[in-house]
Amino acid sequence: MTLTEITAEVANRLSRKRYAHSLAVATQAVKLAALHGENPRRAYTAAVLHDIARELSADRWNDILPESRFDLYRNPPVLLHGFAGERIAAVEFSIDDLEVLEAIRYHTLGFPGMGKTAQIVFVSDYISRDRTFVGEDFRCRIASLSLEEAVLAVIDATADYFMKTGRSLHPDTENEAAFLRRKWK
Repeated sequence: MTLTEITAEVANRLSRKRYAHSLAVATQAVKLAALHGENPRRAYTAAVLHDIARELSADRWNDILPESRFDLYRNPPVLLHGFAGERIAAVEFSIDDLEVLEAIRYHTLGFPGMGKTAQIVFVSDYISRDRTFVGEDFRCRIASLSLEEAVLAVIDATADYFMKTGRSLHPDTENEAAFLRRKWK
């Protein structure tokens, strides 16, 4: 499929609001890819598809991902949408680029050692222009950081918010932060 065909199919499958978010993330991902010398087509593809499964029901996510290895992500069930989206991208959109699939899979939680495209989509999903909780100062700060530093800044911002709301980070996200911090010691 061409990017135009992928984008049109995403528009057909998502609500207007979720489609607008996907486009905002894709726009941000292309900017970050250019800033960091990464492939903008790959970043756009992953970003526009990152939420392809987001509006499916929990029952549908469970149908797509019946394996027990996904049990860690079933509570809350929304954590499954990245993994389900990866499968949909591969099967229904014929995406075989492993970096694109990895980015879709890990865009919500992150994962230790994820590649550049996954880092771009992870950060872009947080700082896209439709995210009203993100200030312009944070977006500018992200632009001045390496991708790994940007990922850690997003994780730290999320952890601060979760602390205020009495929640904690998912173990995958905590492991990604620890992985990055160990790299810099």
